[in-house]
Amino acid sequence: MYEYRITKYDPKNRNELGHYMVDEWTEFEDISHSFDGEAFNYIEYINIENKYIYAIELLMRRHGLGSMRMRGLEKRGLTYDETLTKGMIDMYDWLDHDRSISIQIMSIFCRLILRKYVWAKLVSPKMFVHFGGNYYMYIGASEDCSKEFREIEASGLFVEECESPYGR
Repeated sequence: MYEYRITKYDPKNRNELGHYMVDEWTEFEDISHSFDGEAFNYIEYINIENKYIYAIELLMRRHGLGSMRMRGLEKRGLTYDETLTKGMIDMYDWLDHDRSISIQIMSIFCRLILRKYVWAKLVSPKMFVHFGGNYYMYIGASEDCSKEFREIEASGLFVEECESPYGR
């Protein structure tokens, strides 16, 4: 299986130990905080969140997957605000261990993960998706996805060969 890390972080900003050296937002809760003198806002956040979701859906389609299994679910509670949709609330209530998440509802599920309301691994025989802290996402792919990775990089994300720290 090929393994990659997909992030919003430009690898050129890492030191020789791999540590990211630029002060950037790392989570949903950073909205309205300032980074490099600029206030980080919800529109900027959604733009990046959508890119992560697009990457997952693109790779699922590449592997012919209509769904993936959820493993290791951790529910962390909801923070009710104007950004929490009815779909997100309904999915949170629906989630329990070992659910199958279809590509049609993957975006809602991923928003819950990226906003730290839940955590889980997504797995299939052909692909996996693991989410780390600070907006790190790890992908395992059974096939070469060079074309899809070029498209993901063109969207503004970065793809690096990297083994998932969460195993398989």
